[in-house]
Amino acid sequence: MKKVILFAVAMMVATAAWGQVLYSISGNGLKKKSYIVGTHHLVDADFAKEIPGMAKAMKEVKQVYGELKMSDATNPDTTKMMQEAMLIPDGRSIKELLDPEYMDKLNTLFEELTGGFSFEYPQIYEAMSKLRPSVLESQLVMMMYLADHPASFDATRTLDIYFQNEALKAKKKVYGLESYEFQIGLLYKSKEVEEEARELECLLDNIEEMKKVMEVLTDAYKSQNGAMIEEALKMESEGKCGDGDLEELLVKRNEKWVELMPQIMKKKPTLFVVGAGHLYGEKGVIELLKSYGYQVGIEN
Repeated sequence: MKKVILFAVAMMVATAAWGQVLYSISGNGLKKKSYIVGTHHLVDADFAKEIPGMAKAMKEVKQVYGELKMSDATNPDTTKMMQEAMLIPDGRSIKELLDPEYMDKLNTLFEELTGGFSFEYPQIYEAMSKLRPSVLESQLVMMMYLADHPASFDATRTLDIYFQNEALKAKKKVYGLESYEFQIGLLYKSKEVEEEARELECLLDNIEEMKKVMEVLTDAYKSQNGAMIEEALKMESEGKCGDGDLEELLVKRNEKWVELMPQIMKKKPTLFVVGAGHLYGEKGVIELLKSYGYQVGIEN
């Protein structure tokens, strides 16, 4: 794994940026261009100013499609569904899923991240002990990154939220390619909590490796280097704690989106905003669009 990380860093230094994170979509009967931009969950809205051609694309499009319509998250039914899905079933706690040695590691990690408060500190334990291991793992990754990069990211100003808010300010419609119900099922109901617990234990065994992976991913994204983003995502999936099987999480969703996109683009020029990991590779959205007969170009 370390060799792969070092290779990725070397490649980032040695190669010029290949492509970027914003692409135009034209041809195949479209009267006006549409666009697709990749995002990264650890990069906030300020980065939009650094994407070549982004202001022009936002001005030209008439609507925005994200993976989700972010404003729907405030719907009471959606909020309730999400809150329930994020909890361990049957009222169990994380203590009932992790071996004692991993509870010790979790306590130690929290002490490092919070300046002395362990996971079992009463207020923290009450707030987080019932969360599914996958949710807790995501929170830990975010906390580790922010601990190493203080004040570098505002979770309330993600790129996904930013593009949708900008569209609404301009009186443009915003939609989602997927429903919250679908994503909740994908993220929280596709694995047993016991399997999630083993993955959390793997993270606790490999903290430094995970930090390095997140550094490479974030640096690759900020460099707007498509080849490096693809390599970094592959590195993550094939690492010690990687899933390896991206069929459900990426490939099938890419295929479904590209089936929907032609009719959406025919009606109005559209900006599609999706995670950058969906764009690249043989089964990524860019190559799938090309297979449908579209021209996918780099914007400047």
